[in-house]
Amino acid sequence: MFDAQRGVSTVALTPILDLRHALAGAEPNAFGVGPDRAVYIVLDVTPNRPVGADKLPLVYRVLGYADAECRLDVVITGVPFVVHFVQPLGEYLLLTCSQSTYQPDGVAEGNARVYTRDGEFVRAFVLGDGIEDVQTTNTGDIWTSYFDEGVLRSFNGRTPIGETGLVAWNSDGGKSYAYDAPVGVHSILDCYAFNVASKDDVWLYYYTGFPLVRLQHRRPIAVWHLPLHYSQGVAVNGRYALFRGGPDGPDKYRLFELGADGKVMRRATLTLNDEDGEPLVARRVAARADTLTIFSRGRIYALRIDDAVAAPRPLRARRER
Repeated sequence: MFDAQRGVSTVALTPILDLRHALAGAEPNAFGVGPDRAVYIVLDVTPNRPVGADKLPLVYRVLGYADAECRLDVVITGVPFVVHFVQPLGEYLLLTCSQSTYQPDGVAEGNARVYTRDGEFVRAFVLGDGIEDVQTTNTGDIWTSYFDEGVLRSFNGRTPIGETGLVAWNSDGGKSYAYDAPVGVHSILDCYAFNVASKDDVWLYYYTGFPLVRLQHRRPIAVWHLPLHYSQGVAVNGRYALFRGGPDGPDKYRLFELGADGKVMRRATLTLNDEDGEPLVARRVAARADTLTIFSRGRIYALRIDDAVAAPRPLRARRER
């Protein structure tokens, strides 16, 4: 459906997973999609934990779903931090906290822990403070993006681990790459969205300037300057980029066609309805390759670029820088 007055199309989605029974009303602590497109959810199941109060160590239940089936259901005990991100790491699981602080002796707190899929602790390491998002690859690389605290905040003159705004690590927590902006493009102060589409294809969108930058084999190969600020998720397929949110709120989705000359064509502005025809309000969104995976009220939806391309829209698109 297309609303000609507002210039907005509405796309109706049906759930790919209904987890209302499994979650029993609980909200995820962490929600992620792995390189294999499996969906991972982390729930805080710490016994007798007062609402809003810290009680360390914590107990988490991790669920994993692939092909609409539950493939993982494990309880992990003794976690010494609040988990904000979950990703597969080969045959293991990676749980990460967005924050890491320095102790008085100058040692940074480990904020990433690796576990077996039976819940056994394997190792821990530091991925830095102010993490915005974490995505892994099928070859065991870990990519982390950072918001402004991770880029700017130092301790006793130490350079912040996330000062470049985007970093890649090996599976043992060794830094293997740090982003360096192309000539003429702003550096990262706050990485609003990134997408590890494959081990060799990574996209990022950030302040300042809000460029969309494509890395292949860890080298910038293309930059688009978008007429869109403050989006917090992006799906990509090479030809199109689908952004979630912007200055007018989180529940509009904008489709742009990416030109070879660095120009962009606005193709559609979308809102979403659920299977009952009600507005679909996203509580969590994870971007992988051409899909935005959405958690809303215990159900999971997939918005693919092909869905956005097929949505009715005006006959003439606007060409913009």
